Amino acid sequence: MVREEQGPDAVIISNRRVDGGVEIVSATDYDEALLGQFQAAKNEKRDDSKLAPAAEKLKQYSENSQSKPTAERVASMTASWSNVRGEPTDQVLLEVRQELKTMRSFLETRISEMAWSSFKQRSPMQAEILNRLLEFGLTHALSLTIAEGIGPNQDIEAAWSDCLQSLTDEIPVANDDIFDKGGVVALVGPTGVGKTTSVAKIAARYVLRHGVRRIALLTTDDYRVGAHEQLRNYGRLLNIPVRNASTSDELRTQLDDLADKDLVLIDTAGISQRDIRLSEQLALLKDSNSKIKIYLVISANSQARGMEETISAFKKVHLDGCILTKIDETCSMGQALSAVINGNLPLVYVSDGQRVPEDIHLARSEKLVDQGVALMKQTTHPSEEEMGYACAGRTLLNAH
Repeated sequence: MVREEQGPDAVIISNRRVDGGVEIVSATDYDEALLGQFQAAKNEKRDDSKLAPAAEKLKQYSENSQSKPTAERVASMTASWSNVRGEPTDQVLLEVRQELKTMRSFLETRISEMAWSSFKQRSPMQAEILNRLLEFGLTHALSLTIAEGIGPNQDIEAAWSDCLQSLTDEIPVANDDIFDKGGVVALVGPTGVGKTTSVAKIAARYVLRHGVRRIALLTTDDYRVGAHEQLRNYGRLLNIPVRNASTSDELRTQLDDLADKDLVLIDTAGISQRDIRLSEQLALLKDSNSKIKIYLVISANSQARGMEETISAFKKVHLDGCILTKIDETCSMGQALSAVINGNLPLVYVSDGQRVPEDIHLARSEKLVDQGVALMKQTTHPSEEEMGYACAGRTLLNAH
């Protein structure tokens, strides 16, 4: 179309989208070096001191061009480029994004500081309680919920005692003692949380109470090298049989063979909550058509968010309870308690060491809270900014 209008020597200088269509700039007689100088100046962070002289020269050249209609179009486009400073480059966009990110971070900090200051003035008692709950290690949302529940005109220590009692009441606990009731119990969970050690502790405790005749061990772990051998070592030490099963059919067969046992403990492969093989492992237990109690094993020294994600992933099968391990290695009890409360997963046992069978106990919410208070006294105080985020959390979530 350009060549039909201006001849075979016409060239397209530039094009861009505009309201209503596309704008084409063309010419039949132009200084290529001068146009290149203009384009280079235009792209150097839109510096007017460099852009304006080139634009003026190009405009003068356009006015003297033999192709008058095209010269007027180039002059018009030059003025437009000078005004809007061209299309934004990737570098400009990155700088703008960084500026917005910095501004948002500043605004969030300011909002949290103002929220905390306002909260302290409005409710000094709740502010102090919130501070203590965060020191305990609870999540912001749970801390704020408990702090908002204290009554007016309470003594601070009485209010703190009431909050600890509220927390104790919130912790789900299952009074399901395997040592007395027996059954078929499978332990599931991520790698490294202590499933095999927990199986050994439960088995050893059961043997001490009931002897070796009424118990057996079974493993479905075909992923780890030497996983079977580790459990067999425990079996030899306790003088109890150890079987293995890789499929749901094998698991059904093994459980049928062990039907005369009062307690069968199943050790499963440790698989991350994000591992695609998780569904296979859980399907093996679901498809066995057996009445298997499934306990999730989580480590107390993990982060609350990771524990909550793990609980959510493993809830694809019905979980009967939770075993909390490594409470002797954590610096805060609040994160684990927040996870089981938010996940509504009842605690069955807690483990606080490597000794077999001594270091496993029935879960008691009062004892866990007492341990959390003892750990709380050893931790650092939350910052003013963290306190602000705690009491302004809902505002910040909406701001995002």
